[in-house]
Amino acid sequence: MVNKRGIFLAAFLVLFLFVDQVQAYDCSLALVPCGGEGQEPCTFCNFFELIANIINYVTLCLVPPVAGLMLIIGGGMFYFGGMNPGLINQAKSLLKSVVIGLVLIYGSFMIVHTILSILGVNISGLGNILEGIEISCVVVADK
Repeated sequence: MVNKRGIFLAAFLVLFLFVDQVQAYDCSLALVPCGGEGQEPCTFCNFFELIANIINYVTLCLVPPVAGLMLIIGGGMFYFGGMNPGLINQAKSLLKSVVIGLVLIYGSFMIVHTILSILGVNISGLGNILEGIEISCVVVADK
């Protein structure tokens, strides 16, 4: 039999791992750091910075707290399910779905990053994506 307290404790501890990641990234940064009052006008290069900021915001500011909350809810449902097999099955399904979702989100991020690195996109900016096309923008994605 599965130890309910251990699963609940593990789900609760995973939340703190996600909270640490969220604190490392400043989620209060503007998605578009141009065109505002006292800022330089937007250029084509700012479009790529916008995309990088949106990806960072979703993967580092939205996904971890939601996943942590869902793990805690699933752990609580599992722990307090008692003898109700329907609630325990629902909790197992929720926990499994959260883990699969995290693997899909961060795994796809890793795969796209690897493919872009193979194609010649510099990690700190954009380089030669296709032969003969060069975009000389520097995207600062790690703020």
